[in-house]
Amino acid sequence: MPEEDKKNFVAVNLEFVEIEKEALALVREDMCRKLSVIPISRSGGFLTVAMANPKDLHAAEEIRFVTGMKLKPVMASEEDIIKALDTHFNPQTSPPVDDGADDALADLDELIDEDRGNSAKLPEQFEEAPVVKLVNTVLLNAIKQNASHIHLEPTASGTRVRFRVDGVLRDVMKIPPKMKDALNSRMKILTNLDISERRLPQDGRLYTKIQGKSFEFRLATLPTLHGERIVLVLHQSVHKQMNIDELGFTDSDLARFKQAIKHPSGLVLVTGPRGSGKTTTLYAAIDELNTGEVNILTVENPITQDLEGIGQTQIREEIGYNYVSALRNMMRQDPDIIMVQEIGDLETADKAFQLALDGYLILSSMNTGDVPAALLKLLELGISPSMINAAVRFVLSQRLVRKVCDNCKAESSATQDNLESIKNVDPLQKTGEWDQKTKIYFGEGCSQCGNSGYRGRIPVCETLILTPQIRKTLLDKPSHQELREAAMSEGMTTMAQDALDKVKRGETTMDECLRIFSLFL
Repeated sequence: MPEEDKKNFVAVNLEFVEIEKEALALVREDMCRKLSVIPISRSGGFLTVAMANPKDLHAAEEIRFVTGMKLKPVMASEEDIIKALDTHFNPQTSPPVDDGADDALADLDELIDEDRGNSAKLPEQFEEAPVVKLVNTVLLNAIKQNASHIHLEPTASGTRVRFRVDGVLRDVMKIPPKMKDALNSRMKILTNLDISERRLPQDGRLYTKIQGKSFEFRLATLPTLHGERIVLVLHQSVHKQMNIDELGFTDSDLARFKQAIKHPSGLVLVTGPRGSGKTTTLYAAIDELNTGEVNILTVENPITQDLEGIGQTQIREEIGYNYVSALRNMMRQDPDIIMVQEIGDLETADKAFQLALDGYLILSSMNTGDVPAALLKLLELGISPSMINAAVRFVLSQRLVRKVCDNCKAESSATQDNLESIKNVDPLQKTGEWDQKTKIYFGEGCSQCGNSGYRGRIPVCETLILTPQIRKTLLDKPSHQELREAAMSEGMTTMAQDALDKVKRGETTMDECLRIFSLFL
């Protein structure tokens, strides 16, 4: 900094300055090191910060948004700041720079009580609550409601906040227009994005701990007419691995699936639309196979859960590290079982099939609507029928339906409209199995389910073992309907039939079946 600029700021010697722990806790360590700053003290709404370059407006703005306080910058040498950071932060416990963890989020329960979690009360408090607490409120409420996504959608009248819970979006709150820029900047700072860039989309991540649990928030921005639209995807980074018996499959489908993954070689496919729980099912299969006697490797994009004892690698398309190159290098790692998170192109499919034929067990997924569509997509990609017959051992197709809330479940009888609806869900279902005395269930709505009547999701699925008859049908280049009829003749229970059975058992509702299947008609 030029000598004439230094005269405008008070210089301090950090060796003789007492640094308040409360002030230091307001800015995470990696941000301090990145910006060459260290908070010293706080008084009222002001935070005194030692800066190597007090005229760095970008750094000052980042700190102001992170802390929600006005700044009193003082000057210190970069060397002294680094020494002070080394002294006051424990390198054994502080988060790595890549994690970007926001320490303030670890204290969410102290910052926000249960009443503040009520979205109906929030608008009255916007004037007094800093943007830091507003963002913390949104993140905490999303976690409490088990949301998978947070949507921040700018409009002419303000920012609409919605959570996706159990696959369905629900309105949470409306934020006034004057808070839009501060809200977006706060979100960008948390995920290490450029707050000055508003014309181009950006992607970022935040890792943090809340109530002792690790969470990952993936953020994506999109420029729109009324400002930047932000969507955050929530993942609990470390949690109990889902057991295959807890997924919600019927006994017959579960038995088929277990039998298929216990084979030493071949290709096992899990298919379904995006967001249908395919990766969860694959992870559960890996957990079942992880006995310690086999070497299991995965190639993913992205890695969504840390699996103990499993070698996981993430593809990086920008540097040429794709599915095929990852699989090629895996061969030097002596694998027994390989999970390829998704087969979406001929090159990946070719490599996966080669490995399945070479004696490896390959678990993978595809984005298709049902079992016949998965096999037909392989043909469309360019895999020959004989190759499919030789490698594919089993196909499972699934979708997720919302479960009736156990706390407010109520019983009713099927109506004539329900009986007519069965034909819309599955024309092949025998309506004689249903009449107006058939008991069905619904959720009345309560505080535990957010008055939706649903809480949690379960899969509905169809499974197919490639029998000699199915293999013969594939050689004849069948249509979708011909392949479906052949599968049903071999004992496949359709996904729609599985869903209707779950309606009868009170696990889901007729309305939910109609909703989920109409999405993919």
